[in-house]
Amino acid sequence: MIIVGNRTSTTVKSLETANGTYTYTYDAAGNILSINDGTYTVSYVYDGLNQLVRENDQRADTTTVYTYTNGNITGKKVYKYTLGDVGEEIKSTNYGYSNSEWRDLLTSFNGQAVTYDEIGNPLTFGSKSFEWCGRQLERITDGDNTYVYAYNTDGDRVSKTVNGVKTEYFYNGSILAGQKTGDETLIFMYDNNGDAFGFIYNGEEYYYIKIL
Repeated sequence: MIIVGNRTSTTVKSLETANGTYTYTYDAAGNILSINDGTYTVSYVYDGLNQLVRENDQRADTTTVYTYTNGNITGKKVYKYTLGDVGEEIKSTNYGYSNSEWRDLLTSFNGQAVTYDEIGNPLTFGSKSFEWCGRQLERITDGDNTYVYAYNTDGDRVSKTVNGVKTEYFYNGSILAGQKTGDETLIFMYDNNGDAFGFIYNGEEYYYIKIL
């Protein structure tokens, strides 16, 4: 991996990886304006508050437009890729904030209400209900589906049970060392800095390719 910048800025201008070279451009505020991989370009547009209002993704063939109110995202609309005026809407997502005390609290998503307990944990969303012990999520119920979580005394999640199927998590100190579901075992590999560089799945080794 090779990163090319300049001596007066920490912004990345060019990034070379095994998958190719990525070139970045920025505006005066340091916002990314475009990323090019040699074939496709993703470009970004911001408003006067440096909020992302448009993303033109050539590879995905989509243009996404974002709207905000008082700094909260209120809408996301997806169109076919264009650098000009958008055409017919493909997909939309709406976000609502109706709490008069906490104005940045998400209270609806695509018309479905989100409710919370007194400390801010979500209790219900659509068909889902959530049960908590303090800040630890213990159970999710979604119709006939149940998800149950358990923790150790350090607050690390040690198991997840989905409709009766249990996944166990194992730690080396505070670092997640592996997990086991039935006969399937996943062991994570870390370097001397504590960064994961791969994993062993049922005896086979796999390695990550990092872009940054």
